[in-house]
Amino acid sequence: MKFAPLLTALVLVAAPALAQEQTPGAGYIAAAQEAAKAGNKDEAFRQMELAAKAGNVLVAYFLARAYESGGDVAKDEVKALAYLRQAADGGHMDAEYRLGVRYLNGQGLAADRDKGVDYLVRADRHGSMPAFNELARIAKAEDDKLVCAKAAIERLGYERAKTTMAMFGKANEYVRAAGSGGDFVALYGPDDSGMIAATRYRAVRLKIDGYSVARPKQVSGGASSVTFYEYEGRGAPSAQGAKDAEFVNKACGL
Repeated sequence: MKFAPLLTALVLVAAPALAQEQTPGAGYIAAAQEAAKAGNKDEAFRQMELAAKAGNVLVAYFLARAYESGGDVAKDEVKALAYLRQAADGGHMDAEYRLGVRYLNGQGLAADRDKGVDYLVRADRHGSMPAFNELARIAKAEDDKLVCAKAAIERLGYERAKTTMAMFGKANEYVRAAGSGGDFVALYGPDDSGMIAATRYRAVRLKIDGYSVARPKQVSGGASSVTFYEYEGRGAPSAQGAKDAEFVNKACGL
């Protein structure tokens, strides 16, 4: 962050801080502003760091960007990430978005898709349009994976399973048509395609389990009689099931 923008930022931060003394680090912010006016950028940054340490989320975000971009302060990825995390955990919308993207891309930290999406969801809830757009992109990619996975398991000889009412909550259930039926594939997808992106980001979960016994059961209702299948003795995936799972995961990028 260049010194002139830093001074402008300090003015913006200092005004409400001085007007409301309970603002975290208000005194440090005022001291930083005075140091910046005097041209002492090192002291200005020192005071800003004290303000961030006192719990000022906005200052923490400014510092994160400053150490991330360099300029009047040397680039420091460790400090940039630490301040960015402080700001994000403190509810700063832009920090939440940027930390979420960092987690998704493994930028400066170990890639963690779930954590990345969690921060994007927080930013989205605070009104971040970039976060909303990123979540929409992720949801679309997951929806595409779900379509791919369904097609792949059907090509492997699986068909949609009939279920008992107790199992009805899992709508996407498949059993292998060929063989003993001991392989069971559960695809966890969105229950409602109309859900907003923030609630649909975990659209695909593929799991293959084994069910050792499948027996038909007649259920009468009104004028009709329907055959359901109950599965007992849930166990480990069969060798074929594990092989099929590996194929689907690889084919669809799961």
